[in-house]
Amino acid sequence: MNEFNEYPCFSFKDAQEFLSCNLDVIYLKTTGKSYQCHQPARHDYFVLMIFEKGSGINIIDHMEYKITPLQMYLYFPRQIHYWKLSKDAVVHEVLISKTQFNIFSQYLKHSFSYFKENPVLNLPLPIFNKIVTELKQIRNEQERQTKMQEIIQYRLRIISMLISREVYHKIPLKDKNYPPILDKFLDLVVLKFMTERSVDFYAKQLGISANYLTILCRKYFASTAKEVIISQLIMDIKYQLSYTEKSIKEIGMDYCIYELSTFSFFFKKHTGLSPRAYRSKYYFLSK
Repeated sequence: MNEFNEYPCFSFKDAQEFLSCNLDVIYLKTTGKSYQCHQPARHDYFVLMIFEKGSGINIIDHMEYKITPLQMYLYFPRQIHYWKLSKDAVVHEVLISKTQFNIFSQYLKHSFSYFKENPVLNLPLPIFNKIVTELKQIRNEQERQTKMQEIIQYRLRIISMLISREVYHKIPLKDKNYPPILDKFLDLVVLKFMTERSVDFYAKQLGISANYLTILCRKYFASTAKEVIISQLIMDIKYQLSYTEKSIKEIGMDYCIYELSTFSFFFKKHTGLSPRAYRSKYYFLSK
């Protein structure tokens, strides 16, 4: 039997239901008295854990790490993990859905293979304090009646860049940054995503094959090239639904999706909500 099938796998939806929330980014501050994970498990979302104090052990993909204060751990989807914490442990944790992770990961300036092989990072106190402050600001924004997803995403970007800067001097030169061609790809996506969603289009503009572009995206972003493009598109549609007075049909036409039913199907496929339901839930102009 494949070892992955031997362990339970929890979805982000499971986490949302357990915590009774519907956020794409979930921040928790817990203690060792109430937060233990003694049995190996997996999840389909990204987790960032920072230990403020306490001790214990953390097992990731069968590798054991000793927990000390001011440590950060990164868990990627499908990694096997569990931990045992001292009762005095204080933990800051953020759970990030795949959609948000696709955005967050673009600012981790190092390959996922490095982070998976080196999942623990010892933080200087000033960096620890900066990251925890950003996490708390994310929570504060989420608690506002008129919360803005863009502010949450910018704070996630700041966290990812703080991590990247801290890691920079600890990794081999060959792994310091993802290839410049991916920077060009991301720039092109921002410029062209409203009308161009074909991986072939972007690959041709970059002078590489679509298959190679997807291989690079999988290696450095843990997403396909198509998922990177769609994430940018969905983020922009969410903004229009939340902050403009355009009709849903007009918004769809902005992205060259001319049939309302096609636009609704596409949006619900990637968010779990129809455009109308999303606007009803997150429309801020009337609040």
